[in-house]
Amino acid sequence: MSRTRRYTIRCPKCGELSKEEKIVEDGIVKVYCDCANCGKILVDQYDEKKAPEGKGKDLSDQLGQYFLVFRKYSLILFFLILVLFSGLSYYLYNQLVESRVFIYDQQIRYSKLNNNYLELMNTTASINAYYEEIQKRYDNLTIEYQNLEDRYDAIYREKNYIYKELNETILLQKTTVYEDNKTIELSAKSNITLTYNAIYAGYIVVNYTSSGEMFFWFGSSIIENRYYARYPPSFPDTTNQGSIKIPVCSTVYVFIQNPNDEIDVTVNLDIQYFY
Repeated sequence: MSRTRRYTIRCPKCGELSKEEKIVEDGIVKVYCDCANCGKILVDQYDEKKAPEGKGKDLSDQLGQYFLVFRKYSLILFFLILVLFSGLSYYLYNQLVESRVFIYDQQIRYSKLNNNYLELMNTTASINAYYEEIQKRYDNLTIEYQNLEDRYDAIYREKNYIYKELNETILLQKTTVYEDNKTIELSAKSNITLTYNAIYAGYIVVNYTSSGEMFFWFGSSIIENRYYARYPPSFPDTTNQGSIKIPVCSTVYVFIQNPNDEIDVTVNLDIQYFY
């Protein structure tokens, strides 16, 4: 096995100038490109005895010719690229000029819009000030409205209360309990007078039970403190239980008499005033 190296070959992949390495094994010559970028690449191989004259010896020259052809076309390609680049540069320059003109126009338009914006800002400030004034007036009116609404509600509730009171008074639907299961002890031939205040014209209901016979008289200050009704109405009738309904007004007198000469009487009564 023998090896020879010369820096006269270009890498078939990346085109970089690389080491050429020939290895002879059993009469077979193998040519490698030892590229620093692509690694070792097999370029050619041939039989050293059967190889045509110049094979191996002129490989570097052939590669050199290939390189010259490649350089020639590379120059042509370079000039083509240069022409394209020049055209592209001209096109980009025109685009730059047009862009500058467009930017200038936009700056003028922006200036006009900015002036309009400032005018609108001033108008907006005036409108905001007017709005705040209107808002304050609205808030004050809202407070006044709320106060009026509260007064209206209070007056409405008072009106309903008065109407209810009046309606109940007219229909005698209001009641006051004067006595609730009151117990009165009356000795023989004794009496008692109960006094009540009836602020409105109405009537009283007296429910009673007694352990003995008795009778009632009803009077009022409106007729100069005289008595105007007796129960039982027929004299000298008496009673020991029942229910009495008597019209009343102003100061009311309820007189209860035990007519028995020897017997004590216990009276239980309820008195309710309707007005």
